[in-house]
Amino acid sequence: AVELMDLNAHRADATPQGIKAVLKEDPTEYDLIWFSANYPQFKSMLDAIPVIRAEQKTAIMAVAGRAATQLPREVHTMSEDIDVVVIGDQEDTFREVLERVPSQRWSNVKGLAYRTDDTIVQNEPREWVKDLDALPLPNYHFVPLAVYFQFSPLLYSVEAMQSKRRLSFSFEREYQTEEKHAFRFLSAKRAVEYIDRARHKYAIDFASLVDLHITSYTPWFLEFLDEYMDKGLHEIVSWGCELDLALATGTPEIVRSMKDAGCKYVTLNFKEPNTGVWQKAVDAVKRNGVAF
Repeated sequence: AVELMDLNAHRADATPQGIKAVLKEDPTEYDLIWFSANYPQFKSMLDAIPVIRAEQKTAIMAVAGRAATQLPREVHTMSEDIDVVVIGDQEDTFREVLERVPSQRWSNVKGLAYRTDDTIVQNEPREWVKDLDALPLPNYHFVPLAVYFQFSPLLYSVEAMQSKRRLSFSFEREYQTEEKHAFRFLSAKRAVEYIDRARHKYAIDFASLVDLHITSYTPWFLEFLDEYMDKGLHEIVSWGCELDLALATGTPEIVRSMKDAGCKYVTLNFKEPNTGVWQKAVDAVKRNGVAF
């Protein structure tokens, strides 16, 4: 039997005290605690680890995500409570770690770093998933959907605030080696299938696309807009995303296409120092009736 607690959804608040309060209400002794954090969430994760360890003394603590992938040995040294660090894609590694929890024999698990006595061992790398479309569609059976419907998307438009069954989606992944750093994507068709399935199975009415780079890859994004409209989703599931400034200023008519495809808000990256570029992007968004 599998029992899962989604601490991100269940926490009373993001503080260690809030996490501790939630854990004290749950009598389950978990076998595996799996963290996945990018750099913005990393400090919060490190603060949470000793709090969780105090309540879950025998669980295996695994850390995955961008920081873990880029600096696995360094991440290990940040907390003695971390048992294993995951490098790269997580699906197959998660399954193998879960299978080996009873024995804690990590030597044959690719893409894993672990501590043996005072030594950190880093296993051979796991191949990156080449075809993201081959991964199964998300199954939300184990997660508290009512919580995610309420809090998942960024509420940057009236439509987002008024929606009742909201979910966030991510379609991109990094690819990083010593020689190369790039991003991988689901196909545009598969990305739309993710949202369409959630509409049919969970009756969602708003989708936040949280990827930072999907609008930077114009051919992919245009195909996504076409697929979204072909499915008829633009009339049923509104959405929002982060908008690449170069796209907004260089091809402002795409903002109109986004609006036609059901886009209700965009967020703009604040790293651009050129106020003229900013103003052009803001004008393009406002002119086409999209919130930001």
